[in-house]
Amino acid sequence: MDKRLSVTLFVIVSLVLVIGPLSADDGDFSVSVTGLRTYWIGFVPTGLDLAFTYGGIELIDGYDTFIHAGIGGGYEGHSLYRDTDGSPYSGTNANGEASYVLPNGQFETGIFQGFAWNERLSKNLISAFVLYRTRYERAIDDPDIEQLVFDTAVFPDRYGMFGNSLLLGLRYDDLSKDAVHRTAGGFVAEASMEWGPRFLLNTLYGESDYYRFSAGASAFHTLYDAAPESPKSVFSIYLADYASVDWAGGETIPLYVMQSFGGTKLRDGLGKSVRGFETWSYDTRFKAVNNFEIRVNGPSLFHPKLIPGMVAYLDAGYYDSYHDDPEQTAGGMLVSTGIGINLYVFGLEYIGLFVDFPLVGERIDGRSWVISVPFGLHF
Repeated sequence: MDKRLSVTLFVIVSLVLVIGPLSADDGDFSVSVTGLRTYWIGFVPTGLDLAFTYGGIELIDGYDTFIHAGIGGGYEGHSLYRDTDGSPYSGTNANGEASYVLPNGQFETGIFQGFAWNERLSKNLISAFVLYRTRYERAIDDPDIEQLVFDTAVFPDRYGMFGNSLLLGLRYDDLSKDAVHRTAGGFVAEASMEWGPRFLLNTLYGESDYYRFSAGASAFHTLYDAAPESPKSVFSIYLADYASVDWAGGETIPLYVMQSFGGTKLRDGLGKSVRGFETWSYDTRFKAVNNFEIRVNGPSLFHPKLIPGMVAYLDAGYYDSYHDDPEQTAGGMLVSTGIGINLYVFGLEYIGLFVDFPLVGERIDGRSWVISVPFGLHF
C-alpha cells in the first residue's frame, strides 16, 4: 500500500476513535464537534472545532435559552488566486504560487434566546443570538516558493491578523432529523449582521475594519424510507437544498471574509461552495450560492452508526467583481454537478469521495473534472 495512503487511513481511524467520545449530550450541557481543519494533499485532518452549549437557565418563561462557547484551531492550507497587483491570477503554477499555510485559532461566546415556540418539535421556532468572536491567524512564508499572498498588497491581513467582531441575528428552525436513518425534513433559516470595527482591537496585528450581512436557508424532504421503524438504516432517499447570500463592506475587509459565507457557522466561500472549482478562489464582497442534492442512505454496516451512501448534486453560484481588482474584472456565474459516495462514521459526520464537473465557469488550472475527498456534509 502507498505510504501516503497508509498514513491517511491511520489518521482517519484515529480521529474516529477520538472524536466519537468527544460528542456528548448530558442533559443541560452538550459538547459537539463542529468542524475539522485539513492540510496535506487537501483532506488530512490537522485541527478541530468544538462547541459547548449550556441550556440550564430560562431567561424568558416558556422559551429555551442557550449559553454557547466555541473554540477551534488548526494547521490549514489556503490559497490566493490573485496576481501581485490584485488582478485575477494569470500564472501557471497554481499549486505553488497560489498556495500557502495558515495556522489559525478561533474563539466565540454568546447567547441564543428563543421567543417563539415550535409546538410540533418542542423547541424554539424563532431565536435571536448575539456572539462575540476572536480570530487569530498567521501565514507562514516558504522561502523556496514565490507565494502570491505576501506580494499582493491589496490585503492588509496577508501576513495574518488578530481580529474581533460581534455577530447579531435571527434564526428560524422547523427542521427535524432522524439520527438513526440519516434523513431530515423541514426548513431552517438564518439572517445575521457581523461587525468588526477598527476600535475593537483590530489593529494589534494585521488590520481589519468591516461589516457584512449574511442570510441562508436549508430545506429537506424525505422521499422514501424502506423501514422507518427499524433501529438501523435500511434504505432511504431524501432531497436537500441550501441557499445563501453574503455581502461585505467597510474600509479594510479581511481576506477570510471575502473567502467565506458568514453566519453562526462560517462556510467556505464560492470557490468551494460551488464544488469542482478551486477552494479559496473567487474572493469577492458579494456572493450567492444554491446547492441542490439527492442523498441516498444504504443499509448500516456492522454497526447502526456506520452507514454508506451516495449523493448527486447541482450547484450554482454568482460572484461580483473581485475586491480591489485594478482591472475591474466582471463577475459572473459558476455552475457544477457531480456524484459521490460517502460513509457516516460514528461521531464523524462523513468521509466522502466525489467526482466534480464544472459546467459554467472555468477552473484556474483548466481541468474539466476533479476528484475531491471532503469531510462532513456540504450543508
